[in-house]
Amino acid sequence: MADDSNEQSIRARQTIRIVLWVVIAAVVVALALANTQDVTVDWLFGDVDTSLWVVIVASAAVGVVLGYLARWRRD
Repeated sequence: MADDSNEQSIRARQTIRIVLWVVIAAVVVALALANTQDVTVDWLFGDVDTSLWVVIVASAAVGVVLGYLARWRRD
């Protein structure tokens, strides 16, 4: 009986995690679609002209990777 409730708890957490990922992805896509103008990104050694949506998506991707690495190191 305890095994069944533990399995339900795991499924509920997985469902919540998936829903949160979908919501976050939708917000990033909405921000990217709303910001299509060109911007200049200044680096230490030069600058690049690109679309703002590229900057938004790249920043989100770097944030996901850093968050995963921080979580992985903590475990």
